[in-house]
Amino acid sequence: MRHPAIDAHADTIERYLANPAGFYGAGRLGHLDAARLRETGQNVQVMAVYTPPDRSGDAAYRYAVDFIRAYEAILDAEENRTLDPPWHRILGRADLERACRPGGFGFLLFLEGSSPLRGRLEDLDRFFALGVRGLTLTHNHDNEAARGCFAGGPDAGLTPFGRELVAALEARGMAIDLAHANAATIRDTLGVARGPVIDSHTGLRVFHAGSHPHLRARALGDDEARAIADTGGVVCLDFLPDHLKGPRPAGRRVGLDDLVEVLRHAIDVAGIEGVGLGSDWDGFGGEPVVGLEDAACLPGLVAALDAAGFADDAVAKILGGNLRRALGSVLP
Repeated sequence: MRHPAIDAHADTIERYLANPAGFYGAGRLGHLDAARLRETGQNVQVMAVYTPPDRSGDAAYRYAVDFIRAYEAILDAEENRTLDPPWHRILGRADLERACRPGGFGFLLFLEGSSPLRGRLEDLDRFFALGVRGLTLTHNHDNEAARGCFAGGPDAGLTPFGRELVAALEARGMAIDLAHANAATIRDTLGVARGPVIDSHTGLRVFHAGSHPHLRARALGDDEARAIADTGGVVCLDFLPDHLKGPRPAGRRVGLDDLVEVLRHAIDVAGIEGVGLGSDWDGFGGEPVVGLEDAACLPGLVAALDAAGFADDAVAKILGGNLRRALGSVLP
């Protein structure tokens, strides 16, 4: 890869909960593993700790802690120690910069949803001590901090705890992630946050006329994308075909040209400094984007951007430069 590459969201660790060493195997399961990341030269991968909606309170906390143990086992595996250089933990901006140098590699850990915190800032400190450096405030459902994008009922956003949480995240040097948030949660968070905020994996609502209401709710509106970028943050497009494009004729696959089209619109509304990539690898099933079937295909997206006439400095910003700046300004 000719520029440092950062991907803002993958659910891959869940695949290896039972066998962390399998991340280094030759099976090429799912979308992503160590070999495919190395093939592309990708520098940084944000790994998500997803907690299912049927777990709350103590059960959510225990599930997330066990999840992180698998992440630790991947990094501490003998297979990692034999790599040159090995994957390392990104715990601060110095680690991020080291990972973004030629030949550098690192993982950054985010909680996806606030349920494991049990409504307590003490638990945020516990997860910080475990290496978590970012928090997706919600998943699709409500939790103690905020309303998710699929939740019904009255228009509600951050709870009182959620407002405390946003301030606590900024104080600790942890990234605030608005993926899966509903409109009110986005509005409330942007009203409280003082620094950069990101959306780690999303589509854009403008491409979803006629889509199922859940797809429209899951995507960002143009005004929301612009507002996130205005914080100095980054809107990261994911690679789930149904997130990129709404209803399509039968048999019409989403391809790299579609992703490039969505990226162009994101740049139009958020600016070239406000757009990045958050694949959502291993977070979706079904047919992938044609030409972007797994993590090893990332150079194909770079080639598509080149062919579409994107300047080299724009490619550098999309590929990882914008996330490097935004995350680097947040991390301790």
